[in-house]
Amino acid sequence: MNGRGGRVGPDLSRIGAAFTREKLIESILKPSQEVSPQFTTWNMALTDGRVLTGMLVHENQGETTLGNDKGELTTIQTLDIDARTPVRTSVMPDKLEDRMTMLEFRQLIEFLQRLR
Repeated sequence: MNGRGGRVGPDLSRIGAAFTREKLIESILKPSQEVSPQFTTWNMALTDGRVLTGMLVHENQGETTLGNDKGELTTIQTLDIDARTPVRTSVMPDKLEDRMTMLEFRQLIEFLQRLR
């Protein structure tokens, strides 16, 4: 948001202008219901047998960078990817609302609505 924060997920700087209050609430309560293509989460099966999961953050010059649900970035050699499979769930954690009081949830929605 406004140039701050991690590189995993959408820029929220103007989210209040793009989303209605209802859409903001729905996006938090059901993050995997609608995932924009640029925020698809991928399972990357590597040639060494490991499987990494995350959102594609950067891919260029033979390197692929994934961001996980904690905002951590992992860079691997693109040639080391054996298979890519899209995951139908959002990188945004489920049940985020359970980590907040009702007042905090309302304040979050109000804050996001003011971002224009």
